[in-house]
Amino acid sequence: MGILFVLLFWIIILSGIALLAGLVALLIAVLVAQGANKGRKLLLAFCSPGVAIFSYAACSLICMSVIAMVLHIDPGIGDSWVAPLRYGYELSSVDLPESASVTKEDGEIVLDGIERVELRDDSLIGSRWTGKDGRYFIFNLKTGNIRRFDNLSELSKNLSPAKPNLISNEDFYWQTRKYAYITAGILCLLLTFGALYGFWKVGLSIPGLKNQRRRSRRQDRTT
Repeated sequence: MGILFVLLFWIIILSGIALLAGLVALLIAVLVAQGANKGRKLLLAFCSPGVAIFSYAACSLICMSVIAMVLHIDPGIGDSWVAPLRYGYELSSVDLPESASVTKEDGEIVLDGIERVELRDDSLIGSRWTGKDGRYFIFNLKTGNIRRFDNLSELSKNLSPAKPNLISNEDFYWQTRKYAYITAGILCLLLTFGALYGFWKVGLSIPGLKNQRRRSRRQDRTT
């Protein structure tokens, strides 16, 4: 799926969630809202879930774009996954992260069909879905040398004393960005609370039509 299609899909989904959440918030506000400007409070309550959801979504989109540029990874939406390795190599997937490739910066594919990996020092260790010349491999990212092995025991012998700790491509992609995403998530949450606070503060501070009419009547009387 293209990025525009994914964005459109999420806009529709989030709009539906915001509408349902707004109706629930409106129902709660009808039961608890008291005092002046009750009608305005009901309107603000109905709109608040949408403000919160789209504020968080917009902040997340901006943060993911910045993180993608800084860490040289994919933006987190669309149909591709990218994680930088070392010495100009990267691990990438298209459509499904279960099958990945090691590529150079110019797009040349060095290894494909990769299902699990481990980045250790200057080497990428991994296994492939298929491979007539060996399912397991050790790829020296510094020299470009690839050693292949038929089974896990052969791979382990060449990695002694530490055994291989292979993880799925999806987990590897997550590890390259998890701290940045967690930090961005907290920041977006704080900004969302700030947006809600400002939304209510501005919404309640705007003079209502009734107040404006009363002021105009008073001015007419004084004149």
